[in-house]
Amino acid sequence: MLRLTKKRSAKVIKPTENKTEEQNVTATKLPKQDKDTIEIVAETKDQAKKETDVVNVDLESLIYSGLVSDDEEEDEGLDDSEPEDASQAEEPCFWSDSDSDDGFGKKDFERVMGPKPDWAKPKVANDSSMDAFNTELLAPKSQFLPHTTLDIVKCVDLNNVERSRLRLEVCEFHPHARMAMTGSKDCRLNLFQVDGKKNAKIHTLFMESFPITSAHFLTGGQEVLMTSYQPHMYAYDLQSGKVQKSSFVKGIRETKLGNFKVSPNGKHLVFLSSRFESGKMYVVDQKNKELISTLEMSGSVEDVCFFNNGDSMMSYGGDGEVCTWDMKSLACTSTFNYEAGTNGISIDCTSDGKRFACGTTTGFVDMFDATDLTKAPKTFKNILTPITTLKFNNSGEMLGMASDGDKTAIKLAHTTNESVFSNFPLINKRFMGEIKSIDFSPNDGYMLVGNFGGKALLYRLNHYSHY
Repeated sequence: MLRLTKKRSAKVIKPTENKTEEQNVTATKLPKQDKDTIEIVAETKDQAKKETDVVNVDLESLIYSGLVSDDEEEDEGLDDSEPEDASQAEEPCFWSDSDSDDGFGKKDFERVMGPKPDWAKPKVANDSSMDAFNTELLAPKSQFLPHTTLDIVKCVDLNNVERSRLRLEVCEFHPHARMAMTGSKDCRLNLFQVDGKKNAKIHTLFMESFPITSAHFLTGGQEVLMTSYQPHMYAYDLQSGKVQKSSFVKGIRETKLGNFKVSPNGKHLVFLSSRFESGKMYVVDQKNKELISTLEMSGSVEDVCFFNNGDSMMSYGGDGEVCTWDMKSLACTSTFNYEAGTNGISIDCTSDGKRFACGTTTGFVDMFDATDLTKAPKTFKNILTPITTLKFNNSGEMLGMASDGDKTAIKLAHTTNESVFSNFPLINKRFMGEIKSIDFSPNDGYMLVGNFGGKALLYRLNHYSHY
């Protein structure tokens, strides 16, 4: 009996693949074993199984360097009364991928390999001056205007269907509709649809012996007011199609004022006095065309611009004086003088009034930060002839500068970066002609440039996704 038991114990220590066959063989050799012998054999098998488990644990510790995850330690402490299926048991692995959350994690890796060395950690620049540049690079296209080159495409001329016979004095987009107008010395006012491909003509007005010097949309685009060096003016109602001729504004002694500006809130018109009544600005009601008040500067007044939706206005004098006006109280709130601004002829500002630019007869353009006038202005010296046109786009990111003294005298500047776009004008610069006016569509998607040759040049600014 004892000799047979030792042989059965030896078979248990050495793993075998077919336990069923072993049991059958044992049953054949010992058909009649008493209860004590069976208990001894069972104890011997249990002891051999424990020794095998010890050997396997030692082998795992040698291979895996004693690494046991926290989950495994918790599993070892659980009640093992419920046996696990050997086919579903998972062995520890050295990697983990996106498809599995188990396996060799970051903590286990650092426990074996040590913490990440300094050279492998990403370096963060401490230069705060690069923050704005990096922000612009990472921003979506529609958020920031690139300051290196301008994504601009030349479209079919706005007035390609009917080109003006004489120079264009006015090119202006409608404030709401996809429409624009041109006014010329040939006594014609033209309205065109804006699509960049055909730009179909909508309507043409001809006023005999009335060469247009200034024209603007009024009352939210419902009306067009036209002036000339004549003692009368014309108003065109876009809804009814009627044209009304009226005498000049009552209360103004000067009856030949060709230049006026329109406040964006639909309340005021401001006519600029001539050299004979130097320094006066006539504020007129936009609806009934009646004189409200007369504002006056110490010297001559060359140009005005509105901001804060027309509640505020800036005026620019030939002696370099810039005055800010409250259009509600019609009072001057501040004045600013700078020596380099003498012989000034043009001014424009952003819609919020935080920046404004002044053009002089020398061709220099000085751009100021209105929130801190102690800062030196940014001076653009790219044009050598008098700056007759200045225009900020609606977002305030771009400034158009032009002179009617040279065929290539037009530039576009990035206001935040204070730099000029190198790729505008495009290749054929002479094609631009002498520039008289610049305007941007309501959402800055298009730019309109009018020249002395009677052309209204239309450009698509691809950075802006809307019209």
